[in-house]
Amino acid sequence: MNTEKEIMQYFDDKFAMTLNSRMAKLREEVNELTAAEINIHLNTNENVEEEFIDEVSDVLAVIIHLGHILGYTCDELLQRAYDKCKIRETNPDYKHSKLKNK
Repeated sequence: MNTEKEIMQYFDDKFAMTLNSRMAKLREEVNELTAAEINIHLNTNENVEEEFIDEVSDVLAVIIHLGHILGYTCDELLQRAYDKCKIRETNPDYKHSKLKNK
């Protein structure tokens, strides 16, 4: 099994390292994940669960690469998400972004 460092180096070499390009890839992968989820409900073929997991892993890889571009490891991203969830148990508004329509 490859290390996170090796995989991120491969992604750095293979893909553009801009947020815009990786966010576009994330949107593409989320769309594919959504289609795979629909296929699970429709049970369109024998390999629906495998296809779904493949898409989950693609989304995860892009998210980890986004974090890497910004200087974070997968473990650090996961720890940040966990910490935020734990704090929100007592402070539900902690780090909730309020997007405003302009």
